[in-house]
Amino acid sequence: MNKNSHKCYQEGCAEFNKAICDLKCSINKRTCPDYNRNLMLAERNDNGLPLFVVERPCPRCWEDGRSYNEEQYDPSIQLIRCKECPDVRNCRRVLSPKMVTSPFLNEKGIPKLEYSEFSGCTTVVAPNYLTFDLKGSNNNDASLYTVQTIQFLIWDNRGCDKREACDIKVGYRLLVSDYAGDLHCNEQDEVVATDGSTVRWQVLYDTLRDGYNGWQVFHLDRPMQIRYIRLHLISSDDEQRRCNIVRLGAYSQPLIGYPYYNYLPVLERTIEVPEMESQQHPTATPPADPLSNSITKFPEELRRQIELHRSEKEQALAHSSFRYMEELQIELLKDFAADLEIAIKELHQHDKRVSRVKQRVYGNTHKIMQKSKVIKYASISVTLLGLIIALFELLR
Repeated sequence: MNKNSHKCYQEGCAEFNKAICDLKCSINKRTCPDYNRNLMLAERNDNGLPLFVVERPCPRCWEDGRSYNEEQYDPSIQLIRCKECPDVRNCRRVLSPKMVTSPFLNEKGIPKLEYSEFSGCTTVVAPNYLTFDLKGSNNNDASLYTVQTIQFLIWDNRGCDKREACDIKVGYRLLVSDYAGDLHCNEQDEVVATDGSTVRWQVLYDTLRDGYNGWQVFHLDRPMQIRYIRLHLISSDDEQRRCNIVRLGAYSQPLIGYPYYNYLPVLERTIEVPEMESQQHPTATPPADPLSNSITKFPEELRRQIELHRSEKEQALAHSSFRYMEELQIELLKDFAADLEIAIKELHQHDKRVSRVKQRVYGNTHKIMQKSKVIKYASISVTLLGLIIALFELLR
């Protein structure tokens, strides 16, 4: 590679688009326009790694006063920290939130992930969320960031030179949002918009009834402009329902190689990205495709009934003797309607995917029918021609 060139891709740089660039190049990776930087790493911050997992960290400490939230792999830790915690079954906090977005390189600069079931990963108890703010990891004025690959490593027992994979699997959903405002964690440990706006999330992948561990890699068929990435960790085979996420990365260009992974990805998918309604200029809910609109009929009718009921409540509020209770019910109805709106938008995305599949099936069936007609007419023509020739031979 030409050391004076910034065109790594045009120059055929072998490391282009890989998760880690370790070339001894004169170009600073922080400013190289062709380096496919992990957007979740604070490479522009010289004061250490900022905390940009939005959920609250666990406040508990060891008996010697050390925080549970270590910032690096610690091979001396031999205790499952959540196991003896009285709140483990209902915990909404995040253990070691800095680990999940820390660099791949160890203290010697060697690309090697070191983690165990005790240390080196970020832990939450399912069902729970991990919400990542891309703006928190980038010291610039951009509101949204271009993303085309998202990958994360679910603990697989292979972080300390082990070969045997574990049987603990995690069920999850991967979501993104183009909401450009700030989110914060309220007193109920819920992530909400600072200004009270409704934040819409788009589901990219849902494991449904399946569970996985190891590397999960998702390539998008086109770049997306987003600010937030969310893992909705639904279930875990662990006895305490712990979900250990070792690393998460987001890249503005597709990754093409896995040179430093302990093992190849367990799950790798290319996601067909539907058009996402801009969070900055929200419009009405798009109509469902006529080929597959039944899936949204019930939630849309339920939302309509809730809106009618809320309207009646608001009209009766001025004459109510129990104004506090009426206001509380109205707020609950508003929250329920907002949750339904998010669910309906997700169902519309499923509708569109089903519709595309149906249209492909119909299109292929139509082509097959057209070919069948051609074959039928050709067969009839050949048969008639044979009869004419036979009749001509008899008459001769």
